This record gives sequence, C-alpha cells and structure tokens, in this order.
Amino acid sequence: MHVRKNDLVQVLSGGSKRGYYRGKRARVLTVLPKKGLVRLEGLFLVRRSLKAQRSREMPAGGIIEKPRAIPACKVLPVCGRCDKPARVRYAVLADGKKHRVCHRCNEAL
Repeated sequence: MHVRKNDLVQVLSGGSKRGYYRGKRARVLTVLPKKGLVRLEGLFLVRRSLKAQRSREMPAGGIIEKPRAIPACKVLPVCGRCDKPARVRYAVLADGKKHRVCHRCNEAL
C-alpha cells in the first residue's frame, strides 16, 4: 500500500457534494490494507453516542467524535522535500532495501 501510518497525506476528493475535504492535509492514524482504507487525524469525523458503562473508558457516556475510514486511493502522501502530493514508486536504494520514492524528486518518503 502506498500510504503508511503517520504519513502526512493530502486528500484528493471527498467529504460531501461540495468537496469540504479536498486539498486538506492530515496525518494517517490507521491503515486497513485488506479493506484498502485509511483513517485521518481530524478529518471525516463521525459522531457516536455511547451509553454509560462501568468498565469502559466512558463511565458517564456521551457523544464522541472519531475519524471515519476512507478509501486509500483518495489520498496521496506529501513529499517532505518538494512539499507536494506525490505518486509513490518503489526503488532499491544504496542500502539494498526497497523504499518508497517520490516520483518528482526521487526523495525517499
């Protein structure tokens, strides 16, 4: 998968009919590779109501916001060198390991 946890990514599309999240940048919280989904920090939030529970983290209950998973194809990692969203290609670098590389500047992501 072209996205990993803690990557800075830019959203290509999504949100609503007016594209509220297009162009926004966020950190990846979790990656679900079997489903092809990612969760982003602070974007695509949904509200959930929790009942009060004795042994859980919300003993009083209430409404919480948590990020919704979105398709990984809707985001691109941001290159640290050129500061633009970049497609990812894979290359074997000098250390002999396979790395993700920015297609513009050949910098390792």
